[in-house]
Amino acid sequence: LTMNKKKEMELYFTEDLLKQELQAHPLSPIVCNPKINRNGGCFIRRSDKLIRIAQDFSKNYFDKIVILEILELNRLTFKEELVRDSFEPEINFLWQRLGRHHLSVIEFKGKTLIAMDGRQKDTNWNRIINPIFKILN
Repeated sequence: LTMNKKKEMELYFTEDLLKQELQAHPLSPIVCNPKINRNGGCFIRRSDKLIRIAQDFSKNYFDKIVILEILELNRLTFKEELVRDSFEPEINFLWQRLGRHHLSVIEFKGKTLIAMDGRQKDTNWNRIINPIFKILN
């Protein structure tokens, strides 16, 4: 899945990602809620469910993360439904209280690792760190 310039969600498929060209899905661009077209992480397989993480920027960019379940996905169809309208961690850390943007979940050595970014007012931090990046680049 990807989002085009019109903010429509596009879906592609291939039998072999490394050896074959991507082919557009017949339903592409997918018509759904334009406020949650932008992906916010990789697809996640949990038990028998396929989950899509999306960004909801209906109020602001970087506003919140939503969770959708892919109900049907094959060469002819694509159906998903909203499962959770706002994903927030149990602890509302300072670094993400103003919004969330991306969520990654992986299994590693028998454990589930979750990475999430957040939004905060970090003007002072940027003033410190940006000159360092300029020197390193």
